[in-house]
Amino acid sequence: MGSKPKTPRSLKRLNSEFQRIRRIYDVTMYSYQQTSEYTKERLAKKDLVGSSVISISVADTQRILARSPFELLSKLSNTYPEILRQSLFVRIVSQFEVFLVDTVLEISNRSIDPFKQQDKMLQYHQAELLSYKSIDDIFFDIVTDECRQLTSQGFSYSRKYYEKRFGIHLENSGVLIDDIEEIHERRHLFVHRGGIIDSKYQKRFAPYLDVDDQLEISEQYILTALDKLTVVAEYIINCVKTNWPMPLLDFSEILEEEGQTETKNRLTYRFIAQFSDQQSMKTHISPTMSFPANNEKHQLSEILISTTIRSDTEVEWIVDGLKLIVGPYVAIQKMLSKRGNFTSFDSKRISSAAIKGNINPGTNLKVTNA
Repeated sequence: MGSKPKTPRSLKRLNSEFQRIRRIYDVTMYSYQQTSEYTKERLAKKDLVGSSVISISVADTQRILARSPFELLSKLSNTYPEILRQSLFVRIVSQFEVFLVDTVLEISNRSIDPFKQQDKMLQYHQAELLSYKSIDDIFFDIVTDECRQLTSQGFSYSRKYYEKRFGIHLENSGVLIDDIEEIHERRHLFVHRGGIIDSKYQKRFAPYLDVDDQLEISEQYILTALDKLTVVAEYIINCVKTNWPMPLLDFSEILEEEGQTETKNRLTYRFIAQFSDQQSMKTHISPTMSFPANNEKHQLSEILISTTIRSDTEVEWIVDGLKLIVGPYVAIQKMLSKRGNFTSFDSKRISSAAIKGNINPGTNLKVTNA
């Protein structure tokens, strides 16, 4: 019986953030309600009167919350919930934009093919080009630059980018494009104009309102926005799974598969692999071989403890280091094995005690012949 397909990290992260935002909203609204009821009870008992100043002690300082109980009740009922929704709404759209960038990285881990389109000419100075150790280094920088562009552009750019680069058309998600664009434009107004309507928004999305009117975020609106962006995100991920089905497993999934539940910060792994030729083997275990981890570029020398040459085309090597670096490296090796880059391959997590004195990756590198 096959294992259940893993949910890509970009969608996991978005779902987690959206769930957290919903929880923050519910808990804060609950606290407003409880405070209102408590204030009304104190008024009924005459503990508070209409002229009572409501204050709170913070770090030995009295801070005024309201000049009267009735002012506090009004703000708890209207002002504070509206400000809360505005703040959370901005975060919701920001997290969706983070998801769009994370998914580009997800796709780049699955396949290089979408990035081979002849739509962009890149220029490199000779010194810069010669500084790259491999094609993977260049690919990593290309993807990083494209992600950086996504973060600095609006939704319209992201939509066109997904269509051109990946063939993913968001209008097929089941959510109207106008609805998605309205959500992003409304976020823009709250970030840059405090929610005051400009002529562009008024003409396209709110002809029934006047320029310079104040937009509001109702509870129904923010919950609907969450649902719509979730539907779009799930559609994108379904396209990714269909078009590029082979994921690069992240290291947390690898540990889960192997029944490892330790929460220590270090990992130690031993690999034995056979290659089709000697040059491929030498290139693969070169200390200068680079790999991505946590959106940064690392070299094998940072984690390589020892290598043992078993034959002209077979090698054993051990890596040890921080889980955040070694984990992605392990995932890459397993992905390469699935793609057939090795004639044979075996990996095993071992105890750090097995490497004994070799505690400084790279500096204590041992190369031996079997």
